[in-house]
Amino acid sequence: MAGGERLNLVFENLYALKIETEFYIGAGIIFNKEFVVFDEAKNALLIIDHNVVNQEYVVRFVKELGEIYEDLTIIENTEIEPRTSTVDRMVTQCKESRLNAVFGVGGGSTLDTAKAIAILLTNPGIAENYQGMNKASRPGIPSIMIPTIAGSGAEITPSAVLINTEKKFKGGINGRFVAPTRALLDPGVTAKAPVSSTVYAAFDAFVHALESYTCKLASPIVKMFGTEALRILLRAIPRIADKPEDLLLREDLLLAAELAAIALMHSEPGPMASFGYQLAIRHGVPHGLANAIMIDKTMAIQIEKGADYRFLYELLPQKPSVEGQKEKSLAAYQYVSEIINNVNVPKNLFSYGFMPEHYEELASFVDYAKKGFPAAVTGFHREDLLKVLMSLS
Repeated sequence: MAGGERLNLVFENLYALKIETEFYIGAGIIFNKEFVVFDEAKNALLIIDHNVVNQEYVVRFVKELGEIYEDLTIIENTEIEPRTSTVDRMVTQCKESRLNAVFGVGGGSTLDTAKAIAILLTNPGIAENYQGMNKASRPGIPSIMIPTIAGSGAEITPSAVLINTEKKFKGGINGRFVAPTRALLDPGVTAKAPVSSTVYAAFDAFVHALESYTCKLASPIVKMFGTEALRILLRAIPRIADKPEDLLLREDLLLAAELAAIALMHSEPGPMASFGYQLAIRHGVPHGLANAIMIDKTMAIQIEKGADYRFLYELLPQKPSVEGQKEKSLAAYQYVSEIINNVNVPKNLFSYGFMPEHYEELASFVDYAKKGFPAAVTGFHREDLLKVLMSLS
């Protein structure tokens, strides 16, 4: 450039893709020493879901991990939804162990617990102080996450979502330093997961992919990952009940969960995921189950408001012969709704103590949540959520 002339570039379409966690997929990968060792690490912490501690595959892994590390501290996680107070107690319990590796083996709650502990072992204070974005000032201890079910994608996300029961708040320790160092996706670990839990978790991934794709902020990169995740899930979910220990099918679900998580990391959630969170906080409804219910009820309302789900129609394994945006969108919804019905998702949440008198309290969350979700496929307001809630009666 001559005479100090400046070059001004305007990027009208600038897309980014950032994944901080290395992840590897394959049967038996957790038994490959190369993937479970950090240089010079001697003392490790293992946070493990209490539901899997006696599974033969996992027992073998824990035994081999104990042979690799000089000192292995094991803490069983029993919570369906991790709490800030529990994380604080666990950090205190192992603070003097001079840990230099953290492992998480379990579902999303266990993995989020492990990620939060990894951060709090190097950053002072309690968990609630770090809920928000980029509040940690130091990298956490190197960590490896191993999911025992495919759904949340917590093994690669830069977020550890915790419930503060005193403040009735569910929020993440998010951003810088939170993403795990490595994720090992071994279908052998997930093969014994109950079918119902597997299905609910898969619908968690489905919501991540669907709402990421339909978000008005979605880039072509988001849509690419979301599309492939949905394509896999539409075929895998109906088959898992008949072939629960099929490793290739389990591997497909793990891959779909990763793709959906990557899409969500680069987009925004909508009303399905957000109200699923509220049902978990206020009534203890497992997040995947809440999402499955929200899909079934919310898509129909959004289609009536003009939502375009033709992209989902094109992914259906069997497509009915229909024309037009609304007709194809409804066909896609009916296919998904049929899957939900066939896997026996509950029609109401009465068993969780969720009753009609709770409707207004939950509907008020819409006013707080992004003022009607302007980036969602359609606006979603108080009256829309009330329709969903009343349909659960």
